[in-house]
Amino acid sequence: MPRIENWEKFLTFEVENMKKAHLTQEQRYTISCLKKQGYTQSVIAKIIGKDKSVISRELKRNANLKGKYFFEYAQDVAQILCFCLQM
Repeated sequence: MPRIENWEKFLTFEVENMKKAHLTQEQRYTISCLKKQGYTQSVIAKIIGKDKSVISRELKRNANLKGKYFFEYAQDVAQILCFCLQM
């Protein structure tokens, strides 16, 4: 394992990359629960460690036909999109 001289820089890099990664099923579930409880997008973003723009896009892109966000529906949409992009 390589030695990392500047841990602070390394950890900052890791956190920044983690914020840009795709949402997990658990994160979508958390978004759904917190949204139902009335939390703002900014608070939800801080709780799951993502930028508030990620939450905003998630809620807009993966709402069902009636405009409601359910994590099961959002996860299905994400998996279908991922599968289509791999083809």
